[in-house]
Amino acid sequence: MAECLDSVFAQTLVDFEVIVVNDGSGDTPVLERVLGPYRERIVYVHQENRGQAGARNSGIRLARAEYLAFLDSDDGWPPEYLSTQMQLFRDNPSLDLVYADATLFGSGPVPRKTFMQTSAPPMTLDDLVSQGGQILPSGTLVKKHAIVEAGLFDENLRPQGCEDVDMWLRLAGRGAKIAFQGKVLFRRRIHGNAATANEEKMVMSLLRALTKVDRAQLSATGLESLEKQLIQARGELGFMQWRKHLIEGDAAAAREDLRAAHAFFRSRKFTLALLGVRLAPQVTIWGARTFLRKRGSPRS
Repeated sequence: MAECLDSVFAQTLVDFEVIVVNDGSGDTPVLERVLGPYRERIVYVHQENRGQAGARNSGIRLARAEYLAFLDSDDGWPPEYLSTQMQLFRDNPSLDLVYADATLFGSGPVPRKTFMQTSAPPMTLDDLVSQGGQILPSGTLVKKHAIVEAGLFDENLRPQGCEDVDMWLRLAGRGAKIAFQGKVLFRRRIHGNAATANEEKMVMSLLRALTKVDRAQLSATGLESLEKQLIQARGELGFMQWRKHLIEGDAAAAREDLRAAHAFFRSRKFTLALLGVRLAPQVTIWGARTFLRKRGSPRS
């Protein structure tokens, strides 16, 4: 947290306020000791845990400025971050949101040097449907009224993320003008110990965000992208859940999981597993339990 705040107070643009939201942290005494030297320069909020969306919404409601910049406690900005982002708004006042790329770092393996995976950054609703996960909150500057008029972040997307993807989709659906900075402007920490359970919750959250998209605002290409994203999300979720449902003895749920997984992965193994669950569910369940007991716990 100290490193994060130091990067904020090192900004060359100095006209801003800093709101720190403690969203029910289990390490509150430690956090508040770290915040001690900064307390005169920040607005500090301690609330019961409401998730990332709830934490951001609390900060937004307190914010007095016209623009909002989000920064997760693990990430950091170089000194020119805010001034460079604001320059885009000065050059084009009609913009509602600007975002930048990030340098990746962390204790675990870093998959690539920077976060962005595409040479065509998303800026429209069609783009965001196909690759909306390219916009990171810590690299985003947005007009406050746009977020407020869109209804703030959806706190129902707990417990695991994708409230940011949902917000960008809703902003784009409302006609917000989005621009990519075209520069690598901040540092994004990668955690190497992400739990599989969190991956499952993330996919579930993404699936719910995608089902909220207003199809009437999409082009034919956008609709096709949306269907592909939904099939992929359902397939990945099915893959994560089918073994758990087999172990629990729920053949009907496992069958639906396998159908979803097969629709995306198109694997012969899923075809055979689906056939086994359909024709001999008890035998398949017994076999899966025996196999997984020998190999370890299933993904859950």
